[in-house]
Amino acid sequence: MARACDEVRWPLGKQSTMRTLATAALVSACCAFVGSASAATRPAPLALTIAGSGSVSVYGSGSLSCEDACDATFRPSGGLIVVRAHPGPRSHFVKWTGVCHGTRVTCFVQSGVGAHVQAFFLPNAVPPPAAPASSVRVVEGAPTEFAITLSSKTVRQGKVTFHVSNVGAIPHDFFVCSAPGDGTANSCRGTGTELGGGTLIVTFSSPGTYEYLCTVPGHAAAGSKGLLTVKPSSQ
Repeated sequence: MARACDEVRWPLGKQSTMRTLATAALVSACCAFVGSASAATRPAPLALTIAGSGSVSVYGSGSLSCEDACDATFRPSGGLIVVRAHPGPRSHFVKWTGVCHGTRVTCFVQSGVGAHVQAFFLPNAVPPPAAPASSVRVVEGAPTEFAITLSSKTVRQGKVTFHVSNVGAIPHDFFVCSAPGDGTANSCRGTGTELGGGTLIVTFSSPGTYEYLCTVPGHAAAGSKGLLTVKPSSQ
């Protein structure tokens, strides 16, 4: 059985030139054998590149994470290598290239040969803001008795229809102030429904912040009010 390089010892004492050269040759041959054996058993590298915000884990060998673009080399050992993509916050996985293909987040790579894998991530699309409403559902008495819940608190300048219902244990009405306000008023001039609800059509002539409230004495002060934002008709 071949010995490792550090197991070969120079002979002690005075030696002939031929003996010295022969020993040197033995050391060189041993080191060359061990070096070639080590290279043969060293796992083949897996080069990994990421484009975008995300990370890729190489099962049993660690992971690579970055915000824009980065690369690393892994040396996984044995059999099938499992590679998995993990999108970053507000991003999604797009595809693999290299020895991995397709759009599934998990890829399998056969070890034993050098390989390159690239993962692509893209930012998630930002949905456009909701268009101002021209019809609003209003529920009074929910989730608490002195609460008013609107399906939208942003409406478009012009004619807006409010569909009002009362699910509370006591009577409530719904009233929209005719002039912009800051929410501190408990009463104002405007238009509203009868007790119990109904349909209310309000025409907003100018953009701004308008208060809505219940005009039953004490109800607005107890919390039955809020603010409505009116956007210009061009938005």
